Amino acid sequence: MTSVLFIWVLTAGQLHLEGIETFYTLEACQTAARAAENAPLIFTDRPTDTQVRGVCATKRLSKDK
Repeated sequence: MTSVLFIWVLTAGQLHLEGIETFYTLEACQTAARAAENAPLIFTDRPTDTQVRGVCATKRLSKDK
């Protein structure tokens, strides 16, 4: 089953969708989500109160069995 990673950034009380990525396994998606949450330095233009959250959602594509 395919997984979709949504990367959300919370800054100053506002939630923004910063990225979407597709993975072929849930484990790969979860690994990427943890990496995104643990890498706040890539958002250098953000204030220090910024929170990054990665959320994986499974999705069945027509080619998935």
